[in-house]
Amino acid sequence: MSKPRRSHSWALRFSSGDPELRALSPLARDGWDYARAFARNAEERSKAGLAHEEVLPERLTAAGLAEENETSPIEVNKAIMQARLELFGPNARSYSAITYRLKQRRDRGRRTCAEPDCAVLLSDLAHGSRRYCPHHGTARARVARHRRAQTFR
Repeated sequence: MSKPRRSHSWALRFSSGDPELRALSPLARDGWDYARAFARNAEERSKAGLAHEEVLPERLTAAGLAEENETSPIEVNKAIMQARLELFGPNARSYSAITYRLKQRRDRGRRTCAEPDCAVLLSDLAHGSRRYCPHHGTARARVARHRRAQTFR
């Protein structure tokens, strides 16, 4: 029994200007590029098959991609795994976990600091539970909020 093919469609969900991609290491950035090439190839093959074309585009392999980039197939797969790790975290090993994280990212939207009178937008890379900007998220600001709350009791 052969292993199921890996899906790299997650790479097409990010555009080159996204802050998540700017935060990637060089190896992970290469991995995102490789995954995007795989995803585009799969998309082309799917469209050609649905259009009943007689000749499908050739399936892109790690060996073919490595040859184009003068590296080894192992390095290509390692770079893709690094990109997945940096974009989705260490626990996103399955495609369903990646899909869930992409849905969370889409639904979260832009958030502002929870401090009254602060209109600073939180980073797109900020964890879902982060509520305050870097200025108001410090220990000093947290203590000040606590003391203000105690004086109103």
